[in-house]
Amino acid sequence: MKKISIILIIAFLIIILLSYIAYDKGYIFKKEDNNIKDNTPQEKEITDEDLIKTLNEKLDYLSNLDTDEVKSQPSIFNQNTQNSDLTDEQKITSILYTLVQEESNFEEYSNEEYNEVFPEITASGLTKEDFPKISANIVLEKVEEIYGEKPTNTKIDTVSCPTYNYNEKYNAFYIGSQCGGLYSNIARIYPYKYTQKEDSLYIYVSVGLIEFNSNLNEFIFYTNYDKKTEYQKSSSLNDLQITSSNYQEFTKYKIKFIKKDNNYIFDSTENIK
Repeated sequence: MKKISIILIIAFLIIILLSYIAYDKGYIFKKEDNNIKDNTPQEKEITDEDLIKTLNEKLDYLSNLDTDEVKSQPSIFNQNTQNSDLTDEQKITSILYTLVQEESNFEEYSNEEYNEVFPEITASGLTKEDFPKISANIVLEKVEEIYGEKPTNTKIDTVSCPTYNYNEKYNAFYIGSQCGGLYSNIARIYPYKYTQKEDSLYIYVSVGLIEFNSNLNEFIFYTNYDKKTEYQKSSSLNDLQITSSNYQEFTKYKIKFIKKDNNYIFDSTENIK
């Protein structure tokens, strides 16, 4: 009986030893390893100046996405926005609004063409110089570069300033800027960080909105697009800026670009407070 007890004790000890070895090797129960590294891809800050320049150029076009009839209030900074939320008209006007800032994008055309495109206003005293022409090919190629695909609809119905008139015969847009007045809202957008994670690029921006108060004859600078928090007032627009010293005071958005072929296209914006 004593021998049996000793054998049982030894067997029990052997089982305990083998169980420990199996646990230590990870064969049973999973041994937690505090040294295991987190392999989840992390965002890394971009330092390549050429890539930052490219992202800033894309941001220029995105900054002119509008929802107001008066071109002034970028919709991607009103709320979280996906590329698919945007209409062809919004995409085209954002490109046109930026392209018209450079006269080198304009195309010469004849008085006969002007009279044909604008028969109803030829007697108004305006000339073709008041309606610069931009080839639709340039516009649509830029839309594809920024947003990923060419629009199927080139008609622009929104009453805006400038006006954008597409003519199918000449495959061109004619821009009318004779509308006068002061924009009711002016955007301030300040990029403060650029990052990359795998095939996605990100721009972190602070955004504010400037509204002109005609009663006070001054500009009011808000820290967000809902105009709930006033930051500053001034009679001069130049005084109202977002800089490295105050960008934390304004609403922040994260803009995402995804890789398509050899290009990065706009994907979404996310409000990060």
